[in-house]
Amino acid sequence: MLRQFLLTLILSAFAQSTWAQDTVTITRFHEAGIGSVNTWIIEDSENIVLIDAQRTLRAGEQLAQTLQETGKNLRAVLITHPHPDHIGGIPSIAAEFPDAQILAIQSVNEELRSDSLGIMAFARRVNGDAFPAETPFASELVKDGDILRYGDIELRVQDIGAGESIAMTVFFIPESNALFVGDLVDNDMHGFVFEQRSSQWLVSLDEVRLDYASNPIAYPGHGASAPLFDLIDAQGKWLRDMRDIVNERIADGEFSDQDVEESWAEFQRRHPNQLPVAPIDGLGPLNLRAVAAELAGRK
Repeated sequence: MLRQFLLTLILSAFAQSTWAQDTVTITRFHEAGIGSVNTWIIEDSENIVLIDAQRTLRAGEQLAQTLQETGKNLRAVLITHPHPDHIGGIPSIAAEFPDAQILAIQSVNEELRSDSLGIMAFARRVNGDAFPAETPFASELVKDGDILRYGDIELRVQDIGAGESIAMTVFFIPESNALFVGDLVDNDMHGFVFEQRSSQWLVSLDEVRLDYASNPIAYPGHGASAPLFDLIDAQGKWLRDMRDIVNERIADGEFSDQDVEESWAEFQRRHPNQLPVAPIDGLGPLNLRAVAAELAGRK
């Protein structure tokens, strides 16, 4: 009798745990093609949380309409990092869901406010009126180690510091073994190294691999979800190839137009058919010049 009672308790606990996980779903909102960027929609039976918020006001409007059709309550928008393609749709979303929290860590919010690197100003030149005239920023701050709860949705905040961006946050759902990684990794897309931090980016990849030994499914800012270690391996190779190709051609401290052309041809041979993460003319060659400046500065 006791054995049967204990077995019933164990099965009941398992069923409740499975039910809680099954009620949390993750879907991807994005516009396919050049400059495709992800917003991840996390929802339970009543609540929705967004990871990032698209590049443009129009995309934000489309996302808001998608959310309205669910009939659920948007509780929060979590900002992974201060790049324009992840925050440009916030005003459109906030207009439809004024009670939703806009959350970021302090370092991300400070860069959104200051635009110390001029990236928001650059986005306005590239996107024109499609990008907000005033940069949106967080309504509330979160910090490393915080646990955010919205119904059955529970996320852990981790500040992973500078890498692809001047600041980066990842958000983890332990029950689903799901990690929202921002632009720590892309999935087979041509990324962004204008900030000249490829070395720090590589360190971040190694540190996150150690922090998440369970190899969760990673939900990146660009491209499809996949096991974290697979995406870290691919992103690391992408960065090391770019650094190696450039390094071979700046032995004399110069990186000429011919060097750029030859380097870009070689890089495309190793990483063919990758769509760029941003609609920036000549993103690949510009990335190579940024890496050359980074490497030259450390010689």
